[in-house]
Amino acid sequence: HRQSGDYVRWRMIENSEGKLVPQSNARFVRWSDGSMTMHVGSEVLDATVADFEGSRNQLFAREIKGGDVVQCQGVLRNKFV
Repeated sequence: HRQSGDYVRWRMIENSEGKLVPQSNARFVRWSDGSMTMHVGSEVLDATVADFEGSRNQLFAREIKGGDVVQCQGVLRNKFV
């Protein structure tokens, strides 16, 4: 059983300049020894960066209102493991 605070959540909020920016309950911390951890709620996880095999991995997003529109957001070169 996982606590509800241990899921990665995000939402769009308006900043002090009136622009929409993402806000999340997850944070990445890079330590002085070069290691990284991901903090989600009260849970702390080791985060290691690995290269994708090849360079054909891309991130696509479907437009919420249009439904049939899919737009490439970029090429993925690394992943967290």
